[in-house]
Amino acid sequence: MWKKVLVGLAIFIALFVGILALVPIIFKDKLMAVAREQINEQLTAKVDWTDMGVSAFKDFPNISLYMQNLVVVTDTPFRGDTLARIEELVVSVNPIKLLNGKHIDINGIIIKKPYVYVRVLKDGSANYNIMRPDSVKTVDTTKSSSGNYTIALKKFYIKDACIIYDDKEQGIYTELDDFTNKFSGNFGKNEFELTDKGTVSAITVKQGKIAYLNRVKLALNLAMDINQAKGSYTLKKNSIQLNDLSLGINGNVLVTNSKNITSDLTLTVKEPEIKHLISLIPAVYSNDFKKIKTSGTFALNGFVKGKYNGISYPAFGISLQVANGTFQYTELPAGVTAINIDVKAKSPGGSLDNTVIDVDKFNMSLAGDPFNMSVHVTSPILDPVIDAAVSGKIDLGGVKNYYPLKGDELTGQVNMDVKAKGKLSAVEKQQYQDFDASGTIEMTDVKYTSKQLPKAVELNKLKLTFKPELVTLDEFTTHIGKSDFTASGELDNLLNYLFSKATLKGTLKVNAGIIDLNEFLAATPSGPAITPEKKTAPAPIAVKATPKPASSSAQVPANIDFTLDASAGKVYYTNIILDSVAGEIIIRNETVTLNGLRGKVFDGDILLMGDYTTLHTETPKVDMKVNLDMISVEKAVLGFEKSLSSLPIVKSVRGVLSTVLTVKTDLDKEMSPKLKTMVADGRIDIHHMEFKENKTTSTLAERAKMNELKMFKAKDFFTNIKVANGNLFVEPFNIPLGKINITVYGSHDLSDSTSSNYSMVMDAPDSTGKGKHTKTKIGIHGKGEPSVHQASDENDTAITNADAEQQNLKDAAAQAKASGESKFQLDQQRRKDAAAAKAQKKAERLQQQAEQKAKDQAGTPQ
Repeated sequence: MWKKVLVGLAIFIALFVGILALVPIIFKDKLMAVAREQINEQLTAKVDWTDMGVSAFKDFPNISLYMQNLVVVTDTPFRGDTLARIEELVVSVNPIKLLNGKHIDINGIIIKKPYVYVRVLKDGSANYNIMRPDSVKTVDTTKSSSGNYTIALKKFYIKDACIIYDDKEQGIYTELDDFTNKFSGNFGKNEFELTDKGTVSAITVKQGKIAYLNRVKLALNLAMDINQAKGSYTLKKNSIQLNDLSLGINGNVLVTNSKNITSDLTLTVKEPEIKHLISLIPAVYSNDFKKIKTSGTFALNGFVKGKYNGISYPAFGISLQVANGTFQYTELPAGVTAINIDVKAKSPGGSLDNTVIDVDKFNMSLAGDPFNMSVHVTSPILDPVIDAAVSGKIDLGGVKNYYPLKGDELTGQVNMDVKAKGKLSAVEKQQYQDFDASGTIEMTDVKYTSKQLPKAVELNKLKLTFKPELVTLDEFTTHIGKSDFTASGELDNLLNYLFSKATLKGTLKVNAGIIDLNEFLAATPSGPAITPEKKTAPAPIAVKATPKPASSSAQVPANIDFTLDASAGKVYYTNIILDSVAGEIIIRNETVTLNGLRGKVFDGDILLMGDYTTLHTETPKVDMKVNLDMISVEKAVLGFEKSLSSLPIVKSVRGVLSTVLTVKTDLDKEMSPKLKTMVADGRIDIHHMEFKENKTTSTLAERAKMNELKMFKAKDFFTNIKVANGNLFVEPFNIPLGKINITVYGSHDLSDSTSSNYSMVMDAPDSTGKGKHTKTKIGIHGKGEPSVHQASDENDTAITNADAEQQNLKDAAAQAKASGESKFQLDQQRRKDAAAAKAQKKAERLQQQAEQKAKDQAGTPQ
């Protein structure tokens, strides 16, 4: 009997497993069709994956649709950017509901090792806008051609994620590294409890220059009751841990729509210990944090209560108090003591301009060196009123006594005593009698040496003097390696810049004896990493994808308006040496303008005029006019040796030339031109030139049977050149060589040394001496041997075709240049329009805040 039972059980198990194996086959096509339909109908991005299928075992008893190595690559203007890269995506559905063909219940979503990089450009363009323009109108979120489906989500699991949000428009950067999170709840019900447990190895949150969190560990344990019909979210027992600081958030949020949100939330600290608070300081937390001993008390609390409607904000407040705090590394002789902090920010609601910020005290003693600060700010949005004071006397050489420098060296003195009081608008209106500012900041004999830096930084002297009308830079002297700088001048609107993001204006005189850029360039590729290494998702397989850039190009700061009277004795850049550099440099509107920057280079003169801009773009753009006068060709070839490596013949050229060249191009993160974007136009005047014998000229002379070509001299000729779409066009020009006249023309792809396509047509007396001429056409193509065609007949096809070739070259160059300039102008106009739109939005936002504040003051009901 037992044998029959076992046999029967074995048969049942075999049948059951067989059914499970057949289920994916039965439903795979249907689920694949749904997925492809939704993707193709709604997205503009390129989506691909290496494997997709259906499994009955990944989340038994549910049926699971899975995708592996899923990649989403965005289109213009982010062409080639990776928006998302996911090792595996699993969506599990209820098989019973699937059988009826009318409803699909999504029970769970699992995302393994996702890499998500969200970018917003300065002009507001976002790489997550991948929906087709008509998809919002044409796609019903509750219906598809395959039937209706409902979301009955019970779990949402993200494992080992890297998520980056980089918003250049708002100046916000957020990064979650090694993020794991699990949501649990039944979204198919109207009322349910949602639990959220997650960890982040390192979270960074920055806005502008302020880092609110810098690679802080995060742990979440949240629970809330949700009523989807009412839009009600009630937080219950929750904990948020940032490094060692544990916070609690309680209360509720009622969301009617995006512009009708009512909040009643409170923030508290669960274990108010000083050590937990200072764990948020990255430099302290990462340096033997367990060895720190602390004392003192602190309190932190906050609240949000009221309605938000897009213009009017709820009441809110946050406060931090520290009393008699201390911390000290146990192995160091001194510590930071007498820490007393009282910071509050509070608003009764309505306009954000009603906010009051109070830093009543921010005081401490750094191994006996005092530091004290107080700040009071009202009307921070429309017309900031400040009352601020900061003072301190710090011996930087003593830092090693209370902070482990780990091999770095720091010395020097910092003295500060500055006060400011009044409306910042009084400074803008030059009503200096209504604003008080006084004091100085001085730094003397500061020197910092670190393995992280290619050279030691020495700040010999810095002195800033504060006055109501401006801040004067009385003295600035610094050395970095071989480079030295001095500066003096005036800074206008500094306090407005610090407190209200107004434009900082300045007029400075900057001088350098030597600027050696090679000391910094040489350290960049091989130097130690400054930022910690990040985990990266596996490389995409199906499509080419671009990971987060390791570094970005040099961005011109916003809200800066500087005029610099600049000069430098010598500037070293690769093999190029510039002497006696001087001129005006204007930094304004996220653009650096060279206004007649002159110097000596290659035994001649150089004049630069033009712009380098990053206005509303992450890609630097250059629009420059370059004048070179009487420069040595030999020294120029040595200076640009790397760039000219694909043209070895130029190493045999001697002579002197002048040129006037206009160049428009984008730059990459290495500050090199993006050749495909370059548009250039100019004339090169050759005053005299000599070709020494080399392999190319010897071959030409041999093929053309003209020994004069082995080594020849010429003078006083010119050529026009154009660059567009990555190609250099050399328009036809004549080289007078005694009785021989040579016409040269052609083009080549600047990124491909084998793409050269040049021709020489030589008109020379024949060997009879009877006055007849022979024309010879020589073609130089790629790395191959020159092709030679010689003819005495003026009507020879190869010779007559040369004229047509020359005209075609001119036409092609003109068309390519016009096309490139059109693209450049369109992009320039787009960025101008974006700047105007952003300014308009800011003005409207300020107007709305002003109107809301007027209502608040009049007591108009909200």
